Order: sequence, then C-alpha cells, then structure tokens
Amino acid sequence: MANEKETALSCPPVSKTGRLYWTQAVFFFWGNLILFSLVLKFSLYRNQGLNLWDLFWIDLSLAAGIWLLTALLIAKWKKGEKTTAFLAAMVNSSPDAFIGFSREGTITSWNKAAENLFGFTGEEMIGQTFLKYLGAIVPERLRKESRERFDHLWERGGRDAVRVETIRCHKDGRELPVSMTVTLIVDVDGAVIGQGGILRDVTEQKKAEKAYRHQEAQLRVSQKMDAIGRLAGGVAHDFNNLLVVMRCNSEFLLDKITKKDTGWNELTEIQEAAQRGSELTRQLLAFSNKQVSNPVALNLNDIAIRMNNMLHRLIYDHIEMYLFQEKDIKSIQADPTQIEQVILNLVINARDAMPNGGHLLLETQNVKVGPGESKGKVPEGNYVRLSVKDTGTGMSEEVQKHIFEPFFTTKGERGTGLGLATVYRIVREMGGHIIVQSELGVGTEFAIYFAASTATAAPAKAPLCLSLDTHGTEMVLVVEDDEPVRKILAKTLRGKGYRVLEASNGTEALQVAGAHAKPIDLLITDVMMPGMNGRDLAEKIVRERPHLKVLFISGYPHDVLSGNGGLPTGFLLLQKPFPAALLAQKIREILDAETVNPGKAG
Repeated sequence: MANEKETALSCPPVSKTGRLYWTQAVFFFWGNLILFSLVLKFSLYRNQGLNLWDLFWIDLSLAAGIWLLTALLIAKWKKGEKTTAFLAAMVNSSPDAFIGFSREGTITSWNKAAENLFGFTGEEMIGQTFLKYLGAIVPERLRKESRERFDHLWERGGRDAVRVETIRCHKDGRELPVSMTVTLIVDVDGAVIGQGGILRDVTEQKKAEKAYRHQEAQLRVSQKMDAIGRLAGGVAHDFNNLLVVMRCNSEFLLDKITKKDTGWNELTEIQEAAQRGSELTRQLLAFSNKQVSNPVALNLNDIAIRMNNMLHRLIYDHIEMYLFQEKDIKSIQADPTQIEQVILNLVINARDAMPNGGHLLLETQNVKVGPGESKGKVPEGNYVRLSVKDTGTGMSEEVQKHIFEPFFTTKGERGTGLGLATVYRIVREMGGHIIVQSELGVGTEFAIYFAASTATAAPAKAPLCLSLDTHGTEMVLVVEDDEPVRKILAKTLRGKGYRVLEASNGTEALQVAGAHAKPIDLLITDVMMPGMNGRDLAEKIVRERPHLKVLFISGYPHDVLSGNGGLPTGFLLLQKPFPAALLAQKIREILDAETVNPGKAG
C-alpha cells in the first residue's frame, strides 16, 4: 500500500474466540487442581493416617488457593481486555483514517474516520481483500503503483514507515488528496503480523498551499516590477536625451530633402527607431509606476469614442472592429491617460493575435456582481466592465499563466513584453480586476472591472485646434546640460526663425540673461541639472523678468521630479523624448497665449 495518509495504528477489539480461549484455560486449570487434590487426600489418608478433620483443612486450603489463582487470572484477563478495548476505541476515535491488513492482504481494521473519509462502512470493508480495497478507493491510474508499494513493503520487511501524498476516491466518485503513512505491524515477539495505513485528508492544506503560491507569485511580480521601475527611472533621463537628438536631427534633415533624394528612407528608419525607443521608454515608466496618476470621475464611453478613429488606424484592414456601449454607463474614478493606455495596449494585443484577420469587439457595460457570483475573481458590488474580445489565435493555459509577467512575449522580436504587464499594473493600481478567457484557435477576451462611482463625469472636451505655423522671431534662452541635446534644440529653433541664447547650466544661464539687455521672450530649461535646477533658475529669472514665459523639459519620470520639489504651479512640462515638430508647436502655443505661463505641469 502507498501514497496514503497519516494516523495512529490500532488493535481490533477482543474477539469471541479470545474469550473462549481464556474460559477453556480456566476450566482446564480448575479440573487439574481438583484431580490433584483428590489424589493428595487419598495418599495422605492412606499413608499418614489422617482423620477427616485434617482432610477438611487440606481441602479448604486447596480451594482457597484455587480461588486465588482464578481471581488473578480473571483480573489479568479483564485488564488485557480493557487495554485492548481502549486501544481499539482510541484508534476508532482518531481523526485520521486507519486501515489495517493481515499478511494475507485481508482488511482487518477500518475505523470511523475511514468511514467518514471514504464513505464505506467497516461492515462493508473489513474482511475484504486488498483488490477490493484498490477497486473501492484507489483511482484506476494509481492502482498498479499502490499494488507494487504494498508488495514491496512486505518484501523488504522494513520497520520504517513510508510517507507519501496521493489521491484516493470517495464512494461517490470524488477524488481526495491525502497524505499517507504506511508501516508493518509487528507483535511482541518481533513477528510481522500485518500492515497498517494512516490517511489524512489534505484538501484544505492544498488550497492553502495554492493560495500561498499565488501570493508568492504576486510578490515576485511586484518585486520584479519594482526592480524594473528603479532601472527605468535610472536610465530614462540619458536614454531620452539620446532619443531627442535622434528624432530632432532626423526631422531637421528630412525637412531639407524630398522622398526622391538619397537618404530619405534611411532617415525615415532612424525616425521610426527613435519612435519605438520613445514608446519603449514610456511603457517602462508606465509599467514601473513612474507616472503620476490623476484619477477623476470619467465616462468610459467618452474615452472609447474619442479613441475610436485612432484605434481604427492601428488595426489591419482585414480586421473588423465593433464598438458596443451601454447607453447610461456609470462613472469610474480613474486617470484618463492611463485608461487610454489600457485600451490601446489591449487593442494592439488583439490586433497582433489576428494576423489573418478577424473581428475585434470593444464593449462597455454596467455590471452588478451579486453574492455567490464572483467565484473568488471579482468581489460583489457594482462595476463598469470594459472588455476587448478578438477572434484570433487564442492562448494555451501555460501561456495564460505568464501573460502579465514583464518582458514575457509570444511575438518574438516584435514584442517588448510590457504591454499587458502595464495593463495589469494600471488596473491593479486603480483597484480594478482583470479576467482573461482564451481558447486556442477561438480567441481571447480581456474583461476589466472598475468599481462604479457615484460622481458625475465631466463632459468630454473637444481636441485643441493647434496652430499650423510654428515659426517665430522671438528670443529664446535654451538651458540644457547635455550638449548634444542643447545643440539640436538651438538648431531646430533657429531653423524656425527664432533667435537663440544657449547655456549649459543654471549659473551660466543667469550670466547670459544678465548680459543680455534686450527682452527674452521664452526660457526653455531642463528640470534636473547639476548645481542649480531648472525650477530655481526659472524663479530667479522670472523675478527679474516678470513677462518671461517658461517651458520645462525633462527626461526624468514624474516621481523623480516630484521628489526633488516638482515644478511651480501653472508651468508646462514637455517630457523627453519629443519630436521637433511638437517642440515648435508647444513653443508657439506658449508665446501666442495671452497670459504668462498658462500651461499646466504634467
């Protein structure tokens, strides 16, 4: 026997055969004593000449001795019976199932716990063969293994217990995970008289272990996210500076040539590579929670409608996209930018799962999860569900276990492995729940549950109408400690007609501004610089030149900026890397605004 549970070994109750043995022994002893007394009296009477009174005392003494010996035998018999009954009661009261076998493989013990665990009574099982045991509670796939273990224990004649974890069956067919301890039963003379197994139901233990492993896996993901976050924050600044140089230089050259000229394709590829690098940096920062979250009451329908045209441009022509929205959708508390990122990543993931075309459904719906409906996935409550469903290749169960892990991808070199990891991080940060259903060859559905809010969402804003003309003649002071970045910024602005002053740090910028008697219209400064930072520089220059407008630029994530004092309220921050066209557009917006420094940091 093997793979079974733990329990205490037991002895069966004293049988009727045992009682008969003791009764026969007592009568045999009595008979012999009486016979001996008759022979002794006859001998004494004949040889010693004793009278009847002497014989009476001899009979009395013999009777007393016989009664004393009988009482001792009965007391020992009852004590042994009590001990045996106590041991049997102890085994029968054990919370662990105990099953005993004779050397011939017959079931000799089946306690109350075994009845409760497996559903078979002692009357049904005691006296049955080992084969009956196998057929009753051992799954078919494990019977050969159990039989071999049973035989092996006899063969090796070991005294050490065998402990295993295995599966056993209830009478109703349910499979039960059990731990089992099997050992040989040895009598006082050292002879092996049977084999016993102690079994314990470990269903709850397995559930606890599974929950622990799940928490452990979540902790590992959290630690991995934190490590990547520190890495992303550390390299973002330098990496973004390099991308600014690449993007601005390529744009600068593309403005001077046409598609027919040599180098157009190469420059375009440089721009595309810089754009991919820019997206990777943003994904890293978003994934690692290095972006400031500004949750507000918002309407998912408004966001989906606003993104609809862009999403249609992202998907392939042979993919049909449908947008289904519940009319009176409830509000949620979330950061609009992060929600857009979630939708964007899920749609791109669905698109890539349908290389040969298919259908993509984006749906919003009010959902109420009632008691008993969640099955541990989504707690009961009112939610707004956002679901993205595709008819693509689907995922295996093994792939589904890893899809939210950072850098896990099935797209080869085309994937970064951060899209779904970012979705997971954002959803969890907002207190939402994400459920994945997928089947190979059928498709995948991501359903995200956001807690419904009673707050009223602000009406959707129309996109800003940007100026087409980004040229100007104003004086701009550019302060940047990274020389290649400073040079390309100044070159780009001069190409747009602006007059430019340059400085490599805050102290030099104050000297340049002090030496320039004419007005300076705009200060463009990096936020994090050696010595004086951009925030302190702006405050000092604006104090001397109240009408000076300011544009901050930075390659650091928002949390680093916040940890170093942040930015003054009302100033615009342009996050690196940015294309030259966007820089020129923002400069024009700030200079054309009626108020001084009207932008918002963020």
